[in-house]
Amino acid sequence: MDVSPLFEPLHIAGLRLRNRFVLPAMQVGFVEGCGPSQRMIDYLRARAEGGTALIYSESCAPDHPSSYWQPVFCVLSEQSEGGWARVVEAVKGAGACFFLQLWHPGAQRVPSPVFFNKDAPTGAR
Repeated sequence: MDVSPLFEPLHIAGLRLRNRFVLPAMQVGFVEGCGPSQRMIDYLRARAEGGTALIYSESCAPDHPSSYWQPVFCVLSEQSEGGWARVVEAVKGAGACFFLQLWHPGAQRVPSPVFFNKDAPTGAR
């Protein structure tokens, strides 16, 4: 089997990937205060340095109380903006592209009793 095409660059609508290897969005749990931790930044940079061409973030919810309910979820907010900028800088600096996966858990949720959004409306009746 010829796998050489996997190592060839790929162009998609103005985006150039150095090869066809993609790290999908995964919840690895390297989150602090609903934003990227240094451990996450280091982890994703290492994947880029290893040759991965495109890296997706962990699931990242919009900043709204109904969008997340656990402190291990990433949130796109003013507070996490600097962390996401450091992720992008680390990944791009190692030669890879980065996409942020926007995510919402849906209307039904089971809030963690220790999380600050535990009393936010769930939408369930």
